[in-house]
Amino acid sequence: MTLGTQRVSAQEAPDLATRRLLIEQAQQSAGRGEHVAAIALGERAMGIQATPSLMLFLAGEYLASGQPHRAFTYSERCALEAGRTSVLPNRAALLQACSERSQQVRATSAVLVLRVSAGDATAAVRLDEVELSSAQLGAPMFIAAGAHTIRAQAPGYVATQLTFEARTGATIERQIALVREETRVVADRVVEARPQARVLVQGSRPPTATPVDAPRARRPSLVAPIVVTSSALAVAASSAVFFALRSDSLRGCTLLADEVRCVDRASADRVPDARTYNGLAIGSLAAGLSIAAVGAVWWALAARRSERTTVALAAGVGSIEVRGAF
Repeated sequence: MTLGTQRVSAQEAPDLATRRLLIEQAQQSAGRGEHVAAIALGERAMGIQATPSLMLFLAGEYLASGQPHRAFTYSERCALEAGRTSVLPNRAALLQACSERSQQVRATSAVLVLRVSAGDATAAVRLDEVELSSAQLGAPMFIAAGAHTIRAQAPGYVATQLTFEARTGATIERQIALVREETRVVADRVVEARPQARVLVQGSRPPTATPVDAPRARRPSLVAPIVVTSSALAVAASSAVFFALRSDSLRGCTLLADEVRCVDRASADRVPDARTYNGLAIGSLAAGLSIAAVGAVWWALAARRSERTTVALAAGVGSIEVRGAF
């Protein structure tokens, strides 16, 4: 590929010679598959003189290095500059090549819309190994298909890393809210004060501390309810004993509607004992059932003991929100 230059004065000849050498070295690097080196050389040549053909070359190298947004930018600039220059040699072919490169970027890339908030601070954001400008944040930009990593940091905020997968043709939206350093201090103090506590700083960032467990309510032990229930059953069972003694006291007697008839004097003397045992049987049965009911209500309403749960500390700009099951 020949990257042409326009006529210039003799005073600019040394710079153009340097530019020509840079372009030749860039083309050699591209031929060896060293796209990063080719881009660096091409950008130096662009600093001397920018031409549509050099923009097209850089568009191809950026696309090959996995930076389709820069490739699309140079493709569009190539078409714009070629359209403005009517005296450009092979202008029609160059315009077509620029247009095809733009279409190639659209067909093989995904679109990312990334928003980063850091209060009143300015965040430094990198997509993979490329630093993004403030103009790119919040605006659609082309990215290569595959796995990507976003890193964001700002003074006074905890550095954040986010990994995601991009598919060809997909539009992906991601938002990162950087968390203030004070939030991490609060989380660390919670971990220190309650070693069994589990603290996560939630948001568009990984946790600042290793997750551990914090208290959550659960039902109390069954030991006390079992003891109370057993006691209630024992009291209720005593009513069966009193009922048996009542029946023995009435041996030799017959219960009628309004009187008791006995076969002899001895049997008649035991009738008062039967009345006493009957009262004790009814009383012990009622007492046992009452104790069992009170024990069940006490167990259901008793204070809950602790078991493990997850406490999430979500921090926004000027606010901290604690979430969890208690």
